[in-house]
Amino acid sequence: MCRLYALHATHPTRVGRELIESQNSLMAQSRRDETGGANPDGWGVGYWLDGRSWCLRQAHPASESPRFRKKAGMIKGQTVLGHVRRATAGEPALRNTHPFRHGDAMLVHNGHLGAFAAIRPRMLAAMSDAQRTALRGDTDSEHFFRLLMSLHARTAEPVAALRQAVAQVVAWSRAADAQAETGLNVFWSLGAQLAGTRLERSLWYVERDAPHFCEVTGVPDALVPRGERYRAVVVASERLSDENWRPVPDASVFHVGDDYRMRIEPLGMGD
Repeated sequence: MCRLYALHATHPTRVGRELIESQNSLMAQSRRDETGGANPDGWGVGYWLDGRSWCLRQAHPASESPRFRKKAGMIKGQTVLGHVRRATAGEPALRNTHPFRHGDAMLVHNGHLGAFAAIRPRMLAAMSDAQRTALRGDTDSEHFFRLLMSLHARTAEPVAALRQAVAQVVAWSRAADAQAETGLNVFWSLGAQLAGTRLERSLWYVERDAPHFCEVTGVPDALVPRGERYRAVVVASERLSDENWRPVPDASVFHVGDDYRMRIEPLGMGD
């Protein structure tokens, strides 16, 4: 099933509370999510800070990883992607662990392309030579990422590239097997932006106008200079706090605008 987390904020923000400390943190969802299942087959966190990007991954359960607990508690970024994996396509291995990365671009995925074996040759053929060569694993998720990056090179606007990639994969899947499941919850970032899709998986978001403060220490998640305004959007597979989380509608594409507010539109794939 997998579980996803993303933050996009005006100021560098610590994410340890949501990744490891809260009752329904990403680490807790590695052990048991709201469906009752575990996501033990790897974890990854990608983040961007001051124009640079980093990506941490392990093919081990986040709930049992001292490295996850240590590193996640220290991470701060203006954009952060997090993922805990339940393997469907592709064995538990580092090469199959999210986020998938190409330069400063990263992607995490929750879902499953049920017709992946049948449509994989078409996905490969539609990739650029550079993206096809860059493939390292055998997941449907990385293949989707490489296809998306290939389309983005031709269509610079991220939402348009996402629409095209999802529509193409869904069309190929329906043609190969009309009964095959297609689940595509995707978070994709090039660092200065966050975009994604919801298709056949749960997804929630919250918009924030101020940093959170630690209930124990009173220290805020972000330091905001006097006179500046903090804003952030958090998107996740499950609600992580008691805030006013709202559902992302199914079959939709979203991006975080320059005002750090969610912009949500239908995917518009037709029947």
